[in-house]
Amino acid sequence: MKYKKVAIWLAFLTIVICAVISLVFLANRAGVFRNNSTSANSLDGPETLSIDYFQPLQGTSMFIATVEQEQDWAPRISGRWFSFDYGFSVRNLLFLDGNTLDSHYLFPTNENYIVDTTQFPSPNSYQEAQTIVVKWLVYQIIHRDTNSDGAINSDDSVNIAISNADGQNYLELIENVSAIYGMDILDEHYLVLAYKIGGNYFASKIDLNLQSIVETKEVQTIP
Repeated sequence: MKYKKVAIWLAFLTIVICAVISLVFLANRAGVFRNNSTSANSLDGPETLSIDYFQPLQGTSMFIATVEQEQDWAPRISGRWFSFDYGFSVRNLLFLDGNTLDSHYLFPTNENYIVDTTQFPSPNSYQEAQTIVVKWLVYQIIHRDTNSDGAINSDDSVNIAISNADGQNYLELIENVSAIYGMDILDEHYLVLAYKIGGNYFASKIDLNLQSIVETKEVQTIP
């Protein structure tokens, strides 16, 4: 009987230890995933930046590399952007001309957060990718902590900007976008963008050659 009680206590103690280990593991995981937000205060303090590998822009002599704020790598699926994000760590872009070896940055400082950069035209297949000549880049940029929660993350609004493939002629066209629901080229140089500002949905047609909004209409909401 005595041994039976000891066995029961040992089994109970084992369960408690396993429970504590599980809680510690889950707490550590939660801490890692919170690192996908960047502290807004880091804009004012010292930080370590590094340049990533250069990637070619199809059909051009240009190469592009990200300038990233070093932090723990913790990938997370962002439902708002319908893609993977990596902690909102990209602070600038570095362009390199393969012909002249000249280089320049998209921004003169590293105070911004580049959420996404999309190349246009974009290929629909591997075969098409071999003949594509990238002409424009469309950016999603966060300038500040727009909701004042102390972090830069997917809850902050972005500005939509465009430039040539070499990063020149950068221009911001739409501000305070809370969500993007799709964008693609309609024909040779018109970009159609569906997005949300506040509680309203919009669609805009953008002339990429002229870097201007041709037309914007409010999209009907759910009846």
